[in-house]
Amino acid sequence: MNILSPREDTVQRIARIMEAICTADDLLSLREIEEQTGIPRATVHRFLHSLKRADWVYQDPATEKFRTGIRFFLLFDRHAYYDELVQICYPHMKKLLAQTGRTILLSVLDGTVGRCILSAEPATALKFVAHKGMNIPLYAGATGKILLAYAKPEIQERVLAQKLVPFTEKTKTDSHILQREIEQIQKQAYAFSQEEWMTNAGDLSVPIFDHRGQFVCQLGIAGLSSSFEGEVENLLILLKEAVSAISPKL
Repeated sequence: MNILSPREDTVQRIARIMEAICTADDLLSLREIEEQTGIPRATVHRFLHSLKRADWVYQDPATEKFRTGIRFFLLFDRHAYYDELVQICYPHMKKLLAQTGRTILLSVLDGTVGRCILSAEPATALKFVAHKGMNIPLYAGATGKILLAYAKPEIQERVLAQKLVPFTEKTKTDSHILQREIEQIQKQAYAFSQEEWMTNAGDLSVPIFDHRGQFVCQLGIAGLSSSFEGEVENLLILLKEAVSAISPKL
C-alpha cells in the first residue's frame, strides 16, 4: 500500500475538492462537497477558506454555496473565459462606438499591468488606437486606474511601491496622491483622465462586475483629449447603460 506524504495528501484532497466544484451543475454546499469527496467537513472548510482567499473558489453570500472563482477561470481557461466575455461585450461596444464616435476598450487585470482584450475603433484618421494584447499601465490613465482601483490590496501595494515612470507631463507618480485617487475612484465607480498616459489622449472608464457583484474587467471610451470637454457626463451615462446590460449576463 502506498503511503502518501502530508504534502501529497494535501494536494490530492484539494484536487478532489476542485474536481467536485468544477464538474457540478450548480453551486455546492459544504455538506455536498464532503459527501462527494469523502473528506471530513472540517478539512473541506479549511481548504475552501484558503481557496476562496486566492479567488480559486467563490462563495455565494446568500446561499453560502461554492463555485469556481474568477482566478481559476483566468489561469486555467483563460481563452474560453475571454472569448465568452468578448462575445457578451462586443455588441454593446459596437453600439457605444456608433453613439460616441470614439474608441471603445475592454481590458482586464493581468498581474501588475492591464491587458486590452478587445477594442472597437472609429473609421477616422484622428483616433485613439488600441489593439488586442496591448499593455496598459495601472497608474496612468483612467483605463488602468479602474483596474488598479478594483485590484486586490496586495496588487495595489506592489504597483504603488514601484518606481513609477511618467509617460507625459501630467502623469502622477506620487504614491500617496495615487492612493487617494484610487479611493475616490472606488467611491464614484468611474475614472476620467486627460493626457496622463498619452499626449493629446483622454479616456473615461468604468468597472464591469458579474451578476454576483465580483469585479471582472474595465470598459472605457478613449479619444482626443479635447473631445471630452463638456461631454463627460453624457458619455458616462452611455457607459453605465452598457454595463447595466452586460453585467447580468456574466
